[in-house]
Amino acid sequence: MALRFPWVLGLLRCWRAAPALAVGAALASCGAAPKEGHVPQTLSVAALPTPTVDQIYRIADAWISSGKSVSVAIVIAQGPNVVYASGFGVQRLPNGAPVTAETPFRIGSVTKQFTAAAILRLAQQGRLSLDDRLSKYFPTFPGADKVTLRELLTHTSGIHNYTDVLNSNPLVGGPTLMKAHTTAQWVDHIARQRPLYDFPPGTAWHYTNSGYFLLGAIVEKISGQPLGAYLRDQFFAPLGMHETVVDDGSDTAPGRAVGYAHAPWSERWFVRPLQVSLTNAGGAGALWSSATDLVTWMQALMGGRVVDAASLQEMTTPARLSDGRLASANKVNIDPTDVGDYGFGLRIMSFDGHRRIGHDGDIPGFQAGLSTYPDDRITIAVVANTPGGADELEQRIAKVVLAANPPASGRPDQASAPVPRS
Repeated sequence: MALRFPWVLGLLRCWRAAPALAVGAALASCGAAPKEGHVPQTLSVAALPTPTVDQIYRIADAWISSGKSVSVAIVIAQGPNVVYASGFGVQRLPNGAPVTAETPFRIGSVTKQFTAAAILRLAQQGRLSLDDRLSKYFPTFPGADKVTLRELLTHTSGIHNYTDVLNSNPLVGGPTLMKAHTTAQWVDHIARQRPLYDFPPGTAWHYTNSGYFLLGAIVEKISGQPLGAYLRDQFFAPLGMHETVVDDGSDTAPGRAVGYAHAPWSERWFVRPLQVSLTNAGGAGALWSSATDLVTWMQALMGGRVVDAASLQEMTTPARLSDGRLASANKVNIDPTDVGDYGFGLRIMSFDGHRRIGHDGDIPGFQAGLSTYPDDRITIAVVANTPGGADELEQRIAKVVLAANPPASGRPDQASAPVPRS
């Protein structure tokens, strides 16, 4: 979920004295990057070969020591087994507890695959159809009679992304996102966007958090439960995902990672970012989770324990437009680094010649990445409590782990694709 506030909108608070800095009364103080050689690290599982473990450790340790993130957690599975699980850095500055593979982080748009799975499970039960029109659930939503649930799932609905305002006019959009809203109020907020549609439904592709918030709202309507309760009962509790919950608005609860942003004057100093209300993220990006839980989830999803085989096939098949073309053939108003295809809440692409399925997530103070390389039976989760702290790190770790899994015959040896932004 792309909720990236400029630092000037952040709440700058102090955890470590910075007497040499004089940047105005609003900047009382800030946290400094952990010093090299003083990075708490917990290795709970190490079943990879020792040289591989050592290489991952050096990459992650340098990542923290250089100030890329306050902390990260990394979990790697091969087949059904977790083969590496480690935390680097601290939960909070200046001297918080060490991060572990079980530490909860906000995961932003990695949430979308959970929302997609909820919709598919309701469809399997005959309680809705992917060909239902949005108007069936929100009759007064403008143009809803032309939008299907399938188009919401694949970002082909044309409904404008409500977080785009943060890039165009953050001083206007920011305060609205800070304020808590009910689901109904935020659906109404989405419906009142101008323009509401960027293109006619089914004719193009544009990443939009609006569609996934609406899907979460539909889950609530059909199930009669808040989204968090439905996901808990249907997925989290049965799968033993003990650290995964819909956000309650606090990143200061004991055991949780606290979110930070890089200070504008130095990448080695950290400030607290402005906290948007996660009531406005909903099915688009409102989850807390741990690296361990995310790997548990991906193993269950790809193993057919979340949705049936036909639904999983749809989730992991590139979306198509109403004229039959791949949706990726007509992307509009998209950053050039946003490459690859999209299924239902999952990106589908290639990395160093290896097929890759997963999603990244950005939300103020946090970044997450969850990818599976199905032909290699490798799954990697990286979560960080600083923007920019997970995507590139996941790629570096993937290169190390996949090095022993060269492309099989018949798989194109493609160059690394940039990780798209959420």
